[in-house]
Order: sequence, then structure tokens, then C-alpha cells
Amino acid sequence: MSQPRADYDNPWQEVLERCFRECLALFLPQAHAEIDWGRTPIFLDKELRQVTPRPPGPQFWG
Repeated sequence: MSQPRADYDNPWQEVLERCFRECLALFLPQAHAEIDWGRTPIFLDKELRQVTPRPPGPQFWG
């Protein structure tokens, strides 16, 4: 009987999307200062997964 996989990615992704501006200010202040915050960021995580190759072997992400 297999156990359900733990979902560690989605909670972090949600936090980063909700607090993106604050996270950049904290961890990358120079990048934060150069961003035009008048435009709303668009997160392209699903598009990135479509164009990146999957490595051989077991898959550990969704």
C-alpha cells in the first residue's frame, strides 16, 4: 500500500506568490529596487514545467 506524497511545494509557492514583493525586498534588495512595481507580476511556474526536460528516473515533483 503506497502512502500519499507529502506536498511541500504548493504551500511555499503560495507564500511566495502572496508575499513576492516582500520576499524580494528581504532576500534580493537590489533586484527589488530595480523592479517596476506598477505592473503586477505574472507567475509562469506551469509554463516553465512544460518547456523543461524531465530527468530520467523517479519523479519527485508534480
